[in-house]
Amino acid sequence: MNAEGLITLGGNVTGTPEGDLDNGSGDGADVDLESDTGNILVTALVDVSGVAPDGDGGSFTAATDGDVIITGKIALPTPGAAGGGDAEFDGNNVTVSSVVDASSALFGGTVDVSANGLAKLTAGGVFRVDSDNVPGGIGGEITIQGCSVEFDAGTTVSALGPSIPAPAAITIVQASSSLIVGGTIVSGAWNEFDYPDSPAIIHILPGASVTPQAKQVAQPNLPCCDAVCATTTTTTVPATSTTTSTAPVTTTTTPRATSTTIASITTTVTSPVSTTTTQPPPCSGEPSSLDGASCLVGMLSSTLETSTSAELPGARTKRRLTTLLKSANRSLEAARSGKRVTAKLRTAHRKLDSFQQVVQQALQRKRGALDPHIGQLILDVVSGAASEIDVAAATQ
Repeated sequence: MNAEGLITLGGNVTGTPEGDLDNGSGDGADVDLESDTGNILVTALVDVSGVAPDGDGGSFTAATDGDVIITGKIALPTPGAAGGGDAEFDGNNVTVSSVVDASSALFGGTVDVSANGLAKLTAGGVFRVDSDNVPGGIGGEITIQGCSVEFDAGTTVSALGPSIPAPAAITIVQASSSLIVGGTIVSGAWNEFDYPDSPAIIHILPGASVTPQAKQVAQPNLPCCDAVCATTTTTTVPATSTTTSTAPVTTTTTPRATSTTIASITTTVTSPVSTTTTQPPPCSGEPSSLDGASCLVGMLSSTLETSTSAELPGARTKRRLTTLLKSANRSLEAARSGKRVTAKLRTAHRKLDSFQQVVQQALQRKRGALDPHIGQLILDVVSGAASEIDVAAATQ
């Protein structure tokens, strides 16, 4: 649904698939609410859950230059051997007062919040991307970015996996001016609180719980919010532009270099004896970095489609990698529309980071590990795609 002004979703939405043990099942539906400048208000249940035996949860997106207000439950979990869904909230101010559930029996999903102003989880609000305690399971990822970020008392942010540390199972909170934690944040691998200049903006209130203790990381490139910061940014734009203009030169080279490697992946899977030394690198002729990133992600998707579960290895690993690439590609296509490009590129980059983590885990298995040669080729292609996204983001 697209609109120029206000979007109000007051009636329940159900988009769950059907399935059975013999034929498997489809994925939950995708619900996309986008407005140019109006607020988005969701007061009803949105249920795009997956089903057993192997249906992934769907996706829910609310994106606008206005405010996003969520008071209805967003259900994206799955009981099957599959992945929880993806929830994305992108607006001027984002307030969630309900449960957003992207948990799964196998792979936790993602929750991604991006606010130009305040990102707030109010009392009783829940972000959950857990995975059950099963072998090979992976907790999901929660990323929240805003000028100010607040978690009221009584809120829960949970990204638990079956082991500590888990390959994913992380929560990252990025605040430019103020971070106030009054509820519970728990993750299987780690929690991270990012700040631009000083960790003094981080406030953990009495009664709050953060497990494990959050790493506090300086990120000078977080969006500027304060008047003083804005003034400083204006005076330093030339210097920043110089740095940024240098980055594309470097990063553009990386994906082009790794494009030769992509050809190696293709020939390794489909024709090991062929050579590619006289052929131009795939994706090297794309008109833009965004097109280059999409091309590389597409080639990764094709590689997964033509590879057997034994080669990757395992059906669960293949399913998780496929889900992550689908999500990354969806974000790249959304960026191509020209709206909220920076946020969409950031989301695509995170999905590729998760993809990389799953591949690295498969390489480190004691039994049935991914072939090191193939694994490294895949990682090189992922790095190339991520570099193209960095170049595209630097031009915004």
